[in-house]
Amino acid sequence: MPYNRQAASSMGNSYQSAVSHNKGGSMGPSVINFPQGAKAYKLEEAKANVEQYINIIPWAIETDRHPRVVKNEAKIGDNDFYLDLYVHFFEGVLKGNSICMAQTYGQACPYEQETEGQGMPAAKRRSIFWVQPCDKQGNPTGDGQPMIFNTSHYAFTKILLEEAEIQGKDQGLHGPIPFADPDQGYVVGFRFRMDSSGSGKFANTVRVDFYKRAKPLPEKLLDQCVALDRLINIPTRQDIHDALYGKAGGTSAEASEASPAAAAADVSPEESF
Repeated sequence: MPYNRQAASSMGNSYQSAVSHNKGGSMGPSVINFPQGAKAYKLEEAKANVEQYINIIPWAIETDRHPRVVKNEAKIGDNDFYLDLYVHFFEGVLKGNSICMAQTYGQACPYEQETEGQGMPAAKRRSIFWVQPCDKQGNPTGDGQPMIFNTSHYAFTKILLEEAEIQGKDQGLHGPIPFADPDQGYVVGFRFRMDSSGSGKFANTVRVDFYKRAKPLPEKLLDQCVALDRLINIPTRQDIHDALYGKAGGTSAEASEASPAAAAADVSPEESF
């Protein structure tokens, strides 16, 4: 559902929860089903070291598959601004990825069960946001449409949350900078550099600043951003077995039933880092 004005105060809990869990992280693939027509927000190497501006758009939690709902840190109807997920990525005839149920939800992980932990790569921490590219005042650039930003916790979200907390204290606020507030929020300005790892280059955020938004986010924009928890794709153990051992095929009926959004949304393999 769009941002819930009747539960506006719940955003404060979202910031505090994000800050308290702000540690660790790495890169990984997308594990959400992109809504029809939604585009990925990606960082281009040509824009390295140039400040980028985005509006981070809030939305209201709709399902009990949101990790904070499972952990009793939030309830359906509360507002949030991102998903904090852990992801396994595996190779094979059919490449695939799976949410780590253990680290994301504290439940048994079908990926770990299927592999019995043998040669299992560590889960990667990902952050999923709705964002709108904009200028320093928050005015939209490009077509103004909201985009999905699938990013590494370590390479973006960690410094975003750290700076929101530090700069909030510097300004005498009772908590982090409320950058995702649709009415009194801030534009997120950030710079990144291109770093190298064993798998190639990646964008690593090195600075984040916040600029008071000139106008509130329009209701039309808020209405376009569906609850991200609806889009989480949770495959079954059979799906993971099929992917690991090369059996072609889409999401199983069991997984589709577990993920109502999957049947109505196109899957996009795009990722931002």
